[in-house]
Amino acid sequence: CTNAGGRDRSGDAGASCDSKATQEAMVSSHDGHAEGVEMLLALKNANGSRVVDLKQTIALTGNTLLHECAWYDRTDCARTILATGAFTKEDLNTAVNKAGQTVMHVACFQAAPPFIHLVCETQYHLELIQISV
Repeated sequence: CTNAGGRDRSGDAGASCDSKATQEAMVSSHDGHAEGVEMLLALKNANGSRVVDLKQTIALTGNTLLHECAWYDRTDCARTILATGAFTKEDLNTAVNKAGQTVMHVACFQAAPPFIHLVCETQYHLELIQISV
């Protein structure tokens, strides 16, 4: 996996993630285990920081956890991830994988309407927050 800046953090060009917790979150999201994703997102290190890097990307594809949720149509997992508040409207609109696709692009050709609705609803909510600030 790489961090949001695109730097490979795993030491190889494969699809592995450097964080075991992030790997497990990816697997849980693929399998549709929202409770597992929620549990992993709650893990904190000794400094109190989240163990799972929500913006980490898979080195091979450039997909984030949200891209993966869209690909596998895991609305409940995406809802859990979005509820962390870790993503801004800009993150949702501009973060692209190696194919140049945002989460919404992947959702539109891979996921069912409830997933697309969740992303739209989240973008709208984030827009309202920006307007009120």
